[in-house]
This record gives sequence, structure tokens and C-alpha cells, in this order.
Amino acid sequence: MNLIQLYPHQDYRGESVTINEDNPNLSTLGILKTTQSLVVSGDPWIVYSDINYQGAFKCFKAGNYSTLSLWGNKIKSVRVVKGGLDNPGITLYEDVNYEGRAVVLKAHVDSLKTHDFDKKALSHKVTQGAWILYSADAFSGDKMIMLMGDEVPDYSEINWQNKLSSLEPAVGGDG
Repeated sequence: MNLIQLYPHQDYRGESVTINEDNPNLSTLGILKTTQSLVVSGDPWIVYSDINYQGAFKCFKAGNYSTLSLWGNKIKSVRVVKGGLDNPGITLYEDVNYEGRAVVLKAHVDSLKTHDFDKKALSHKVTQGAWILYSADAFSGDKMIMLMGDEVPDYSEINWQNKLSSLEPAVGGDG
């Protein structure tokens, strides 16, 4: 079972809240911005600094995190990476609605120029794992994270048209 337990104090002190599915707004559980430690069981979880899976993010693998240092009191939404981080896969498409030339990736690409795909992707499907997408070469610039099952049929809907330049699978601790 995939769980994330959020504690209001360091060292797992205080009454915890256990979450077993994606939650776009932790304020619905009364714990918005109160997490100081956490425990992850099963698949990894992505935590976000804003509601609706927006803002900064960090990946936590299964384990105990007695203090969150820079992430204390910042977690506002969470998603589970179903299937884990092993054997990552993503397919990029040159046209919207998963049309046109496609490239299937299984490992990091520090520049999509090597695939003649730099700033050309207009849609994608994540088939396994979690992927961090960047607007510049060498894993820099604006970034976002996409998880297994995420499909974006039109990058203009997320303001990423003609933007994607590099990407890498999340490995835990990313963000």
C-alpha cells in the first residue's frame, strides 16, 4: 500500500495524517503548511509547495524523514508515483494530440538537440516513473514534473509550446 504520513513536528511528533491517494489541496485535511516530518511507505511521493500540484516539488522515496529542513511547513499538495521510479519511460510527440514524429525516452537527455527535438515537442505521454522536464539544456531553466499516466495532448494548455529542451527521470530527492 502506498502511504505518506505527515507529522506537524520534527521526529514524528504530534498527530499524523495518513494519505493514501493524490491530494491537490492539503487544507481539506486541515494540515496545509504544517508538516515538519514524514514517512513514506510503498511507492515514492511528490510533494508540492502549492495546491493543485504546482510550484516547487520534491520526490520522497520510501523511508522516514525526521526533519524536512527546507520543506518544513511548505507542503500544500501530494501525488504518489504509482509503479515507482524504476524503468522510466516517456514519449514525446512533435504535434498536438500525440501526432507526428515521436521519440521514446528511457533515460535522461541533457539536450533534445541530439534527437532533433529541441523545443519541438507539443505533447507527451508518461508510461512509467516520474520525469522532470526543463526549458533549457543541461537540466536548467523552468521545470515541471510529470508522473506515470500523465498525458498532455497540447503543450499550449500548460504554456510549454516550443519550450522543452532537456529532461530526466526523477530518482528520489529531486526538486
